[in-house]
Amino acid sequence: MLTDSQFKQVFFQAKMVITAMINDEPCDFKAEDVLKTLDNLVSNQNNYLLEPWDVDDVIYRAQELGITLTQSEACAVLENIDNHYDANNGINWDVIDCTIEAVYPDKLKERTTILDEIIESFS
Repeated sequence: MLTDSQFKQVFFQAKMVITAMINDEPCDFKAEDVLKTLDNLVSNQNNYLLEPWDVDDVIYRAQELGITLTQSEACAVLENIDNHYDANNGINWDVIDCTIEAVYPDKLKERTTILDEIIESFS
């Protein structure tokens, strides 16, 4: 059975692709990739169970870290977690934090620069 998180990710990607096609606009996701993801999820649905984390969790956590992520960027974080899943660690806020920082180091650097400027303004 697909987890809620997996369903939401694929649904979001499919919605983005279809909307882009209807409006004749570019899209972050390719239709072929969405179909491949769906095929993989359906064929492997009994082989593993992932915890129910979703895009909103990643966006919320990024905001807690002072980082702004789009929904497609949050999907990329979840995909990275899925691809590097370690059953010994599971999925928790620390894993999400580390993955956000690993996938988007430039956004972390931007946050650090802004914090440094704020600190300097009080000196």
